[in-house]
Amino acid sequence: MPGTIRKIIERIKDKRSGGNSVVALTVETRLVLQGFDPQRYDYDTPDDAGRLARIAEIAEEMQIEVSDLVQAADVEPDPDAAPAPPPQPHADPATAAARTAAVAAAGGPAPPPPAQVPDDHPLRRFRAICDSLLEKEGHGPDGKQSGAGFDVLIKSSVLMALYSIHKDAVFCDLLRHDALFQWFLELSPGELEFEPRAFFQDREQALASNESRRFFDRLVPLAGREKLFSADLFQASSADFKSWMTPRGSLR
Repeated sequence: MPGTIRKIIERIKDKRSGGNSVVALTVETRLVLQGFDPQRYDYDTPDDAGRLARIAEIAEEMQIEVSDLVQAADVEPDPDAAPAPPPQPHADPATAAARTAAVAAAGGPAPPPPAQVPDDHPLRRFRAICDSLLEKEGHGPDGKQSGAGFDVLIKSSVLMALYSIHKDAVFCDLLRHDALFQWFLELSPGELEFEPRAFFQDREQALASNESRRFFDRLVPLAGREKLFSADLFQASSADFKSWMTPRGSLR
């Protein structure tokens, strides 16, 4: 029957999110980055062997059972028929090469392959603005308890506000699995494990710094002028965003 890919996408979202809309959004984003935008598949879309094989493979990686849906499809999945590759991100090769060389020279783990982030995804502009402001406003306190750098603590706060994630424990768990968050923070696989309480305490300290205040005082109007807060993917308005960034009003 047609529509099997859409049914598998919906099952993955339902099982992984458990009804949590924020988690469902991050799961959907992960699927988009792997070439399965739910907007491109409906219940009348013909089953394609290659794409069916790939979405079944993704479901298996996420420990979601979909064999019943695959068996009911009009075609049998062909493991050798790979789906068309997802859109390639716009990346600066020189920057990526420099980062890879720096990590290798330091003896650290190799960074993950670049996340397949669409060119028009609003987080691209947020990351560019954040990186520019962090460079201009100076380097605040790194996390002494979690080991997270000041830039990671601040940019994590940006993600938490944009996606309305109110608990550091939820964010730290999502970070281990969400390619979009990893891309935004520019973290390698060996840099994804943070103890939530330590991470929260370090984030509070970072948000209380003068560098952080200058950063957010400039970020909000810059992003507002580009209408980034009105993107459908985000849940926070510019007013919500700024109020959550005050030292005692930060997300917990």
